[in-house]
Amino acid sequence: MKQYKDYGGKGISICDEWRNDFKCFYDWSIDNGYKEKLCIDRRNNNGNYEPSNCRFVTYSKNNQNRRLLRSTNKSGYCGVSKKSFSYISSLFFKGEYLLNKSGFKTAINAAIYRDMFIVKNNLPHKLNLPEIFFNGSI
Repeated sequence: MKQYKDYGGKGISICDEWRNDFKCFYDWSIDNGYKEKLCIDRRNNNGNYEPSNCRFVTYSKNNQNRRLLRSTNKSGYCGVSKKSFSYISSLFFKGEYLLNKSGFKTAINAAIYRDMFIVKNNLPHKLNLPEIFFNGSI
């Protein structure tokens, strides 16, 4: 399986009752808000697929609940990449780039700029740095 490293490789599994009895999963789904155009989402991204950790949400909401960093990220910050001798701060939302600014000397400066953009524009993205740094003074 292509994504094993992202799930089973991290110890994430499906509870026995769902894995062994599709009707049990189906009944739980119907009772817990399943509708067309929704997808299953784990509240705790590191937790298992089980009734107490799952819900149905829009694909947009599901994307907001993913891990900040991918294994290919080399800057250490979400939305920050390096090109030549500077860092780029970017933010992709609803099919378009809202932010794509280059020229940062350090990755942390690019991450701070991206976080400030998220807070200032009240966007539903996770921040790279704790929210305590953004106390409304932006």
